[in-house]
Order: sequence, then structure tokens, then C-alpha cells
Amino acid sequence: MLTQFRVIALSLSLLSGLTACGSSSDKDDDETNYAQSYLQFYHGATSLEPVQLQVNHHQPSQLNLGQASSLRTLDATEHEFSLTTVQSQQQLLKTSKALTSGYKHLMILTEQEGEPELLAVEFDRNVSLEQQFMLTLTNLSVQFPELDIHLVKADQTLSEAELLETLSPFEVAYPNDKLARGYYSVYLTKPGQQQVEFQSQQFHFQYNSTYSLIVRDQPGPLTDQLLIDVVLNSSTTEQLQHRQAPAQFRLFNSMQPIQVLLDQEPLQALEHAELSHYTLLPQGDYQLTVQDMEGNSLIQNQLLSLQQGQSKVMVLFHDRTGAARNLQYIEPNRPQQHQHDVTVVNLNQTFDELNLYFVRADETIQSAQYKVQKLAIGKQQQIRVPSNAISLALTATTSQGNELLLEKTAPMTLQQGQHYLISLEHDPASPNDVKLQLLH
Repeated sequence: MLTQFRVIALSLSLLSGLTACGSSSDKDDDETNYAQSYLQFYHGATSLEPVQLQVNHHQPSQLNLGQASSLRTLDATEHEFSLTTVQSQQQLLKTSKALTSGYKHLMILTEQEGEPELLAVEFDRNVSLEQQFMLTLTNLSVQFPELDIHLVKADQTLSEAELLETLSPFEVAYPNDKLARGYYSVYLTKPGQQQVEFQSQQFHFQYNSTYSLIVRDQPGPLTDQLLIDVVLNSSTTEQLQHRQAPAQFRLFNSMQPIQVLLDQEPLQALEHAELSHYTLLPQGDYQLTVQDMEGNSLIQNQLLSLQQGQSKVMVLFHDRTGAARNLQYIEPNRPQQHQHDVTVVNLNQTFDELNLYFVRADETIQSAQYKVQKLAIGKQQQIRVPSNAISLALTATTSQGNELLLEKTAPMTLQQGQHYLISLEHDPASPNDVKLQLLH
């Protein structure tokens, strides 16, 4: 079914004329007289899967969240374009549009109340810039409905910063100031407040050009985080991260009941096969100690290093010798609506390698497209799978080359927004000595 889109045109002038195709790269805008029209797309819809863009029936290109297309040079006339989801091949939009001579048209794919929409950022490229740059600002954040956007020179503090705009959700602004090229940081605060919600690293505005700054919510397990995508005139999108963003971690215990200490202070107790809640921490390096319930040390002063904005999982288990070990992995900051990041860990003590198949309704183990194969003991592997109904099939290969089916689950659908851990662990009570657990 064709989904109806609203095209929101927030421009400096009315659109006129979209035919022919080309691409561009980041460079100074004062070197050319821009007589044609220029079209670029950006994917900013957090819950939509990757989309396929096609302009005038030319070769389609794929856009993931936070990515921009190349800048297309077009005649100032009417052109056709379409957007289709990559995974399900659902057509989101097919329309024609007229472009304006000399203007750049940045079409932002977004969504409001679950409905996909296009937000238009449009400006004249024929502006005289001498060692200067200009900005357009767009707010796609749902978590922060209003934001003050400040620009701070490299040698200044927030108190000296210039307030560019106050932006409401899905609002586009065009500050008129021509700014001197150089290094700047972007600060975001709630309107009229000094508490910093976001502080970017320094970014080099090095071209005589107009930069589009797009504020959006950071997907992933760490909530209430913002990021800024910087879009210029190529498909390369620079991403500004929050310098003061917290980090978090959680634990999965495949051992006996334990108690965990963080920097020698009690943190939590965990039962066997328990996945803990997240612990929020500042960026930094920490000591993690694991003891049994009698206080005997199992793992002493394990390094846990957390970067800003990072979500990490530590898996605690016994190896074949009975020694306590751990493995750590980072959970991806990607949407978990139409596709899911699943981490598979092999903690069994019977089979050298295990295979896990994600079998959809029209597949068998042999034809399954999504699978983790030859996963060794004490290792993990991440896989991104679609949100279709799937069955999990666990197999092992004998020394004679025979593949054994150890376990097969009933069909299930993964929940939106969840990061999953699949534990394949030793279980003497199981007929095959292996138990499959799906956790989130």
C-alpha cells in the first residue's frame, strides 16, 4: 500500500521547477556560479529501516539512518523520485517535484506520530562567502521537544557562546549570520537554561559553504542521548557526539550465584543465568571483582573500560577447566524496530563449536539466510536479523562430519527496541548437555 506523505516545505523561497543527474563533493561554494538545481536526501527517521532512493529511474542507492545521499545536479525542472524500504520492499513514496534554479534542496526523511514525512531544507547557493560559512538547523529530537542551539568558538566557553536559534520539534531554521571559518563546538540546552544537554567535540568548519546541522535522538540501549549529523555536499555525513555522555554496562552470570564489586564497593548479587539491569556510569576505567556468596574471589580486579555513550555487556562463565572467565562486547547504537542486533555467546563445555540458525517460516536449517556458524567455546558473535517470526535451531558437528540438531524453539517474534543475548551454555540436566537461552 502506498503511504501518503506530507512534504513540508520550509524554504527561503517557493519551489519551482526537478531532470538530469550528477553528484558533488564538499568544497567551497564561492568557486562556481550555481545555475542549476541541487538535490540531496537524508535519512532521519529513527524507526524506519534502511531505504532505497531512486531519482528519475536511475540506479538506486541505499540510505541508512543518519546517512545522506550524494548531491545531484539537476535542471531546474520537474523530476521523479521514490523511496522504498530495503528489507520489505514497501514503497514509501513516489512523486515528482519541481526544483529552483541555484537552490540546494535537502529532503529529510523523518516521521511524526508513526507516519513518515519529508522535511525540506532549501537555500540559495549563490551567496558570497569569503573565508566564511553559513548554517541551517533542524531539530528531529522527540526526547527534547525544544532546544537552544549555541555555537562556541574553540577558545570560548558556553557563557560566551552565540545563541543561534531555539528550535521546536521538526522545525528548520536559517540563521542569517555569516560566520568566520574555523573550529567550533555546538552546545544544546533547554530553552533559557544553562544546563548542558549536549556538548560536541570541536568541529572544523573549513569550507566557504552552508552546513546543515541535524539534531536527532541517538538510538540504542542508552536512552536520552542526542547527536548531531553535519551534512554538506557529499554523501559523507560527519557525526557530532556528546563529549559528556554517560556510559552503561550490564552483566550476565552463567556461573553459580555471585556478588559483584565495582571499584571494591558492593554493586549487586546475581543468580545463575541472570541478566542484570544496566548500571549507568561516567566514562572511565573501573575495577570489577566477582566473588561467590561466601566471599571467595572468582575474578579479581577485571578491567571494565567504558567510553562515552557506550553500552557494554560482560558475560561471566566457567571454562572447561572450571576457571572463571569473562567476555565483553559493545551493544550497537542502531534502531531495533525492523531489524535486531543479536549477540550469541558459546558457553558450553561439550562441543568445540556450535551453529545457530534463525529459521523463518519458509526456510529450513539448510536454506536459512541468517546464521552463526562454527562459534567456538568462550567466543561471541553479533548478527543483525529481521523482525520476522523465527525459530532458533541449535546444531553441532561431530568429528565424523555429522550435524546434530540439539534444540529447536517454537516460532517467535523479537520485541521492538530490545537488544538480545542468546546464551548457549552447559546444562548437565539437558539431554545434549547444552541449554539455549534468549535474554534481553
